[in-house]
Amino acid sequence: MGLYGLVAQIVNARRQEIGIRLAVGADPARIVRSVLAGVGGLVAAGIAAGLALTLAVQPVLRSLLFGVSPVDGLSIAAAALILAVVSALAALVPARSAAAIDPIETRAE
Repeated sequence: MGLYGLVAQIVNARRQEIGIRLAVGADPARIVRSVLAGVGGLVAAGIAAGLALTLAVQPVLRSLLFGVSPVDGLSIAAAALILAVVSALAALVPARSAAAIDPIETRAE
């Protein structure tokens, strides 16, 4: 819900810009890709920070985990993949609503 809310807020803040792009002929699919690419950058940064933090606290994690290495590649890759898929799904709804913005309704107030 947090990522969905963040993306919805970003789309709302950029509503006029997106409307102008659509008015001058931007393809709605390109708008969706643009929003998803921005979210992808945030998710990639989050995954990188999480991996760095995991490696930094490895000694503490080693004492808490039994039978699993704190740097188990399969577990980390699965968690990153799940995070990326869920994030893409959460961002898809605001991205599609951005592509459906009516340029006439986005005039400056």
